[in-house]
Amino acid sequence: MVPSIFRNPTFLIGALVVALIVTYSNHFNNSFHFDDSHTVVNNNYIRSLNNLPIFFSETNTISSLPKNQTYRPLFTSSIAIDYWLGGKQMKSLPFHISMFLFFAVQCCVMYYLFREIVVTVRAESPNWFAIIPTAWYALHPVNAETINYITSRSDSYSTLFIVIALLFYIKKKKLRKYGLYLIPVGIACLFKQTGIMFAPILFVYIFLFEALPQEVDFKNAYYSIIKTLRLTLAAFLFSGAMYLLQDLMTPSTFVPGAHSVAHYLITQPYVILRYFTILFFPFDLSADTDWGLLRTVLDDKFVLGLTFLAATVCLICKFAIKTKYRPVSFGLAWFLIALVPTSSVIPLSEVTNDHRVFFPFVGLVFAVAYWVWIQIENHPSLFLNSMHKKVVIFASVILILSAFAYGTHQRNITWNSEKSLWKDVTEKSPKNGRGLMNYGLALLRDGDYAQAEQYFNLAYNYLPYYSYLQINLGVVKSSTNRLAEAEDHFKMAIRFDAKNPESHYFYGKFLFEQQEFDAAMISLEACSKLSPGHVGSNVLLMKLYYSRKDWDNLRRICVSILNILPEDQTALFYFNQLGNYKTPIELALIQLENEQTIKNYAALSFAYYNDRQYQNCIGVCYEILSIDSLNPHAYNTICSSYNQLKLWDKAIAACNKAVNLKSDFQLAKNNLSWAEVQKESENE
Repeated sequence: MVPSIFRNPTFLIGALVVALIVTYSNHFNNSFHFDDSHTVVNNNYIRSLNNLPIFFSETNTISSLPKNQTYRPLFTSSIAIDYWLGGKQMKSLPFHISMFLFFAVQCCVMYYLFREIVVTVRAESPNWFAIIPTAWYALHPVNAETINYITSRSDSYSTLFIVIALLFYIKKKKLRKYGLYLIPVGIACLFKQTGIMFAPILFVYIFLFEALPQEVDFKNAYYSIIKTLRLTLAAFLFSGAMYLLQDLMTPSTFVPGAHSVAHYLITQPYVILRYFTILFFPFDLSADTDWGLLRTVLDDKFVLGLTFLAATVCLICKFAIKTKYRPVSFGLAWFLIALVPTSSVIPLSEVTNDHRVFFPFVGLVFAVAYWVWIQIENHPSLFLNSMHKKVVIFASVILILSAFAYGTHQRNITWNSEKSLWKDVTEKSPKNGRGLMNYGLALLRDGDYAQAEQYFNLAYNYLPYYSYLQINLGVVKSSTNRLAEAEDHFKMAIRFDAKNPESHYFYGKFLFEQQEFDAAMISLEACSKLSPGHVGSNVLLMKLYYSRKDWDNLRRICVSILNILPEDQTALFYFNQLGNYKTPIELALIQLENEQTIKNYAALSFAYYNDRQYQNCIGVCYEILSIDSLNPHAYNTICSSYNQLKLWDKAIAACNKAVNLKSDFQLAKNNLSWAEVQKESENE
């Protein structure tokens, strides 16, 4: 007999929330890590809520690094909102508070979802049971890898809305009838593409709990599959549409990884086995492992992983046969389905990452907890024939959950700072070049140049062609006044990854500090071109343009920044320094207003042409022709403008008139020849 208090959902959820608060009480001021640098700290777009609409139309807003720019508009929106809630200060506290609240809500929704699934196969109320897998998940140390990592809210928020969508489908018949349960799925997808996995998860749910009869044979299993396909068609079509949207919006600069598809694929079965064991033994968690790819299917790890994978699939099929065991089948299927985006044919840059199990573990904790419950029920003489044994079971559950909570509390300490996090990585993953480099970078920020360089050199053994490592070697050698060596490393960073804006930025910054302003401007402009929202390069460029009285470029970059961030104080300062400066177009308009001569009209037409306002340029030229219909220069400028617009016939007609009016007009002849060649090449 379960005490009545443990059948009260309010008490159970309240106790869980209290346990969560205590467990995560030491994480709220943990620092930014990993991709937080380019998605949060150095991302100008998130610093103004005015940019919320463009998050849905421009993918370069998610990150200052082109290789990391993908389509997750709700993720970027949530970051911008948290920045605003934090008083527009780059502090991690508001970001952590939001993530924790969403995580707590997810755990509450999971409790109700687990209860509803169990009700489909059992008559009794499972309130007391549903809290066990929920608490296991909530307090599990592996989820600290997600909750402490702000950029990974894409995983946590997406998972929350997938759980909500399935609960809506099960519980709310009206939402099911009109397809409104797909709204949370759309929200999940706009946080991260993994939201599309809702469709196959829903397929498994309907197949096991609604379509498949109690007595299973091949024939009724076949018809159950057909019925399930019909019922989930809308979900698959919707998920497919969301996938196409994200694929269409993701720019060509995005790079998911750099591994061989075949080698990545044969490595993943063993990775999945590792994920499974982490559920029970989370003793070797690392923010960045040093796992490498398997090279052959003859590797023992591949055989072991494939055997585990095959055994899991067999268990899913076996448990599907008996109604009583179908929740186990569903949870295991959820686990494998949720791993498809990261453990299949899409090679990611890291072979394994502990935060990737956040979504899959929702199903796995449920499957394992339910299976254990069934074993206890099937063997009452071993577990339940005395109050003493019941107390032992209850105490064991509390003890195990407390151990997991303690482990989570300890992982929060590890995630406290860059230094503590990467020190842990170097100890657990000593062959991880990136981990060694990042620990060295943390030491560099503390001013420990000697130790920092030592770790950079260790990292060099594993990542000799890594642009970020070359950048950091350049920084440490610049800081210790070895300028020639530093410059060599910055140049190598650009050589190894010319599309990385950080390579150009740090070289430009180095040149700026050495007062080599011409060369610095070239590198900083290359950075700004690759990443228009890059904070550091824009600040240095404004200083350079101002010092050189390059008013056109200063105005351009100030306007560009203020379009992203209207309250940027640095851009406002330099914009105000422009004073009474006028653009060439503005000056030409003032001159024309004072004196309407052909010379002033021509000056305005050239100003428009240089500003690429070709239609306006053409319009001004026709104003000249209304005064002087035999002006060959006006016709030539019209021809040049039409050439830029690729309107070859109109360009040819204008240039013919220019040449007819002035037979030795070589510039017009050149423009005419260009238009004729381009027209001919298009017609071929």
